[in-house]
Amino acid sequence: MSILLELNAIPIEWQFLSTDVLLLDHGINENSTLSFVIEKHLKPGPLNHKLKPFCAEKLHCVKFFILKYPKAPSHLLHELDIRAPIREQLANLVILEYPRIHVFLPSHSFDFDVIKSADPCHHQPEMEESRGIRGR
Repeated sequence: MSILLELNAIPIEWQFLSTDVLLLDHGINENSTLSFVIEKHLKPGPLNHKLKPFCAEKLHCVKFFILKYPKAPSHLLHELDIRAPIREQLANLVILEYPRIHVFLPSHSFDFDVIKSADPCHHQPEMEESRGIRGR
C-alpha cells in the first residue's frame, strides 16, 4: 500500500505573488485537493509572516494559476479549482519537472491570458478564454 502512495505522490512548488516566498512540497498525493495542501502554509504562525496577506484572505478568494505551456513564449495560465483533485487539474497540462502554482490575492492585478476552470461559485458567465483579466 505504501508503494501505491509513492506512485501517486508528486512535488508542488508554490510561488506567492508580491513576495519572495517560494515553497516546495514533496510527496503530495495527487488525489488531494489544492485547498487541503495549501491550508498548512496559510495557517497563521511565526514562520509565515511574509504570507500574512494570504493567511488573512478567505481561501476561496485566493487565485491559483499554472502555466499551460511552460516553454511557450506567451504566458497562457490555467486557473485552478482548489476543490478538485490535483491529478484531474494537471491531466492536460505540460509539466516540466514538477508543477509551479502561482498564488494571487484577489487584490492583485494581472495582465495575462487565463483559461478559467469550471467554478460553480462564480456568478459571472464563464468564458473559455479571456484576455487581460484584472484581479478583483
